[in-house]
Amino acid sequence: MLKTSHIGGVMLKTRFGIHTFFMKNPIDVVVLDNNFKVVKISTVKPNCLFFWNPKYFLVLELSQGTVKKTKTEIGNYLKITP
Repeated sequence: MLKTSHIGGVMLKTRFGIHTFFMKNPIDVVVLDNNFKVVKISTVKPNCLFFWNPKYFLVLELSQGTVKKTKTEIGNYLKITP
């Protein structure tokens, strides 16, 4: 079954992790491999650090609840467009 969702987010390239210092709300974080396959999903609360396996460096930051709303799961492939 093909799922299509048009959502906004921030794509980062980093291997060192991210932080949510100074944020007021939690965010959904999706870590992707080079083929845009989802390898890790988490909701990160404000004022926290989030780390993952450094072999992955594509990270998508989304509004809290986006992962649940779009039914995104580990193993899904995402199509990223500008």
